[in-house]
Amino acid sequence: MIYRLTPNDVLQFQLLRPKPLVAGDVYAKDRTRILKLRREVRKIFSPADKLGDLPFVEEMENFTERLLDKPLVALLGPSDAGKSSLINALTGLNVLEEKWTPTTSATVHLRHINDKPEWMDEHPVAIFKAESAEQSWNVKNVNQAAYCQKHLLHLGSFDLLYKYCNRHQNRTYEEVDSAIIYTDSDLLLACDFVDLPGFGTENETDTIKSQRTKSLADVVLFLTPALGFLNRHEDMLLLKEIIRTIPAVDTKEAPLLSSLFVLATQARTAKTEEAADEILATRSDALLNLLSEELIESQFGLTKREFGSKLKKKVFQLRAG
Repeated sequence: MIYRLTPNDVLQFQLLRPKPLVAGDVYAKDRTRILKLRREVRKIFSPADKLGDLPFVEEMENFTERLLDKPLVALLGPSDAGKSSLINALTGLNVLEEKWTPTTSATVHLRHINDKPEWMDEHPVAIFKAESAEQSWNVKNVNQAAYCQKHLLHLGSFDLLYKYCNRHQNRTYEEVDSAIIYTDSDLLLACDFVDLPGFGTENETDTIKSQRTKSLADVVLFLTPALGFLNRHEDMLLLKEIIRTIPAVDTKEAPLLSSLFVLATQARTAKTEEAADEILATRSDALLNLLSEELIESQFGLTKREFGSKLKKKVFQLRAG
């Protein structure tokens, strides 16, 4: 027994979490303007099809709904990298299960409770099947009741996440593709999150789900444990693909690679912060070596050395629990 601690105390020990991020309702003014526009459109074309313009009204409704979309932040990485833990910490919530073994088996979207569509009534969680073997359920259509009802599997409480979106005694529900959660967190006023299954596991379906959804993301947080940082071939290839397809925007408001963050999690397992930094620098160089001079020049207009300097500034270590 450790002094005054039982074995059970040790097993249940949890590191302190950082405080959740507070962003505020940064889109409040934009939302007010857009909703006012929608009201004016309804007035002009009321009754809706008086002038035979019902399709136009529906198109305007769909267009303004997309204008209300917040940035989508996707967490990608191998199983057990701590993606669910990081979302829980950033949002101050505890809705995603965390364990030292891979748990997430579905694509899980998180949005603010104020954004919940009417068709969900009082229920905070919905579980969906994929559109087809090749196409996942599309979160962009979440406000379209007919589309969602067509692919809906379950609607109810947070208990559905535990039952259908996590692995339990090696049981998974293969028909489950995605879930969406509506809950109250200040950070969700500013952005939406998506927690993706770990890729490169023995379950090929997890990898497919991650690859399908990453293309929808506006911001990518790529997580991998510090001690094995980018050691796996699958990690390197996925990160290379993300960099290859990232928008080559470079402005004062959005500097180059501003939508990418590479996070070395569990960095506390390294002996020192300096030791973790050395691992990150070495493996970042290895990643850079996978990118050709031609690719970097054609996509970003930079030399390999210039791009490498910017890339290393996007690599961080997380030492918190």
